[in-house]
Formats: sequence, C-alpha cells, structure tokens
Amino acid sequence: MSLNLIQRILLILKVGSAPITFAYPIPLASFVAFSLSGSGVENFIISFVFCFFFFTAINLWNHLNDVEDDIKGGKNYAKVIVNNKQLTFTIVVTFYICSGLLTFFFAKDQTSLFFYFVCAFFTWIYSDKYIIGKTVKRLKEWYVTELLTYLIVAPLYTLVLWSFFSPISDKGIAFSLILTSFVISGMLLKDIKDISEDLSSGYRTLAVVFSANLLLKISISLNIAGNILILLLSTLKILPLLCGLSSVTAIIPLYIAWKLKQENWILSDCSASLIKFHPFSYLLSLSLLTFFSFISTL
Repeated sequence: MSLNLIQRILLILKVGSAPITFAYPIPLASFVAFSLSGSGVENFIISFVFCFFFFTAINLWNHLNDVEDDIKGGKNYAKVIVNNKQLTFTIVVTFYICSGLLTFFFAKDQTSLFFYFVCAFFTWIYSDKYIIGKTVKRLKEWYVTELLTYLIVAPLYTLVLWSFFSPISDKGIAFSLILTSFVISGMLLKDIKDISEDLSSGYRTLAVVFSANLLLKISISLNIAGNILILLLSTLKILPLLCGLSSVTAIIPLYIAWKLKQENWILSDCSASLIKFHPFSYLLSLSLLTFFSFISTL
C-alpha cells in the first residue's frame, strides 16, 4: 500500500468521524454499557471498534451522497470526498460488512444480528441517491421518514451495542431507552444549521417544516425525560439505585427552558450561547451514569 493511498484513507476516515456523537468518536455509550453490564474490558474494546466501523460507514455514506450540496455550502471536507469517491464507497461497504461481522461473531444475543441488518438497511436508504434513491425519495428528504428512521435505528442500534456486553435484558432495554431519548433529542436540532441548504435542495426536513422554537422545546423535553427515566429505572432497581443521582443533570435543560420562557422562546445571541450547553448535558448525564454505576459495584 503506497504512502499516498494511506494518507487518502486517513483523510477519508477523519471526515467519517463527524459529526461527533457520544457513541463515536466519543466512546461514552460503550462506557455506559460497560459499567452497567459488569462485563470485561475486551467487550468494551470490541463494542467501540464496532462503533468505529458502523458510524464511519454511515457518516461517509451520508457525505458521499450529499457531496454536491456540501460543496455548494462551502464545507471543506467535501473536497476530500469528491477527490476520492470510489475509495470512499469502498470504505463504506467494507465498514458496513466489518460491523456486521463483529455483530455475528461477538454479540451475545442472537436477535442482535437481525437488529443490525435493520439498522444497516435504514441508514443506507436514509442517504442513498445512487441506487434506491434514483427512483424513490430519500428518507432524509422528508421529515416523516427522517423521524421514522431515527425512531427505528436508535433503539435497535443501542440494543446491538448492549449485546456486545450481555444478552438483552431489562437492564439492556433500560440502557436503550435512555440513550434513545438523548439521541432523538439531539436529532431534532441537527438540521437547523443546514436549513438554507435543505430549502435550496427542496428537502422537507424537520427544520424546514417546523419552527426552531418548537423543535427546541421538544428536544429539551426529551432531554429532561431521559433524566427522569434514569431516576425512575433506578428507583425500580432495574439500574443500580445510586445511578439515580445522575439525573441531577436535568437541572441544565430545565434552566435553559426557564431562561428561554422568560424571553418568550425568542432566539437571540444570548439564548443561542445558552443553548450550546444543551447537548453537553447529554454527555454529563451519561458520564455520571457511568461513574455511579461503577461506584455501585465497589
């Protein structure tokens, strides 16, 4: 393998690491599952390698299909994709296969392989404009199918992730529900920054159809709901009782909602800086959940 090819692959993989999530490149989702399951370190490593393959594949596939729009939007990483289209497609297919093989060989629940194939199918057609997308509107172009994709993929993906540590159980379902609430909460806001590009492309995404205020209200509500779930599941002893303390981070979205209500939910420069703390509360909640879960085992 030539040095030039290695450099091109590394550049493509760097593009595939965005957007940053708490599953990849931040291994927080794997840490939460690791702490709650009491499983071995080797399972944590395998789960994160799975996240690396899976998220890189879906991110690159999305970038590859949207490369023309990204170039118009002035996104620098699009040049890497344009100059390496064939190589990018090869990496996408290879990484989908690799994540599937990891699920087949290392998952501890037989149903997880079916869940993985459902996730792979929906994340593929979500972005695809070259194969199925030639005749059928892409799922990401209409807010109903966009939301449906996340409602299917988020819980199934988290169950697959859990299955690298333990068979699916009440605790695994609890893990899935908590992460899904945070994933959907973040998903509702992801299109707002691209609204001008979506409008020019004729897409009817959530950010195009609904107001930013409404999406923000629902997103904050789901963030609070995720923390309430942690408290409830800890009280029911599905999660360690001590984990309920991590729900204290609900203070952050509650404070943001209170401040925004004082401004009648009118977005301003001041409120925009406050809203930036909203996604960080997911990281804090999951970090504390991991911490208190570890403490419970001592």
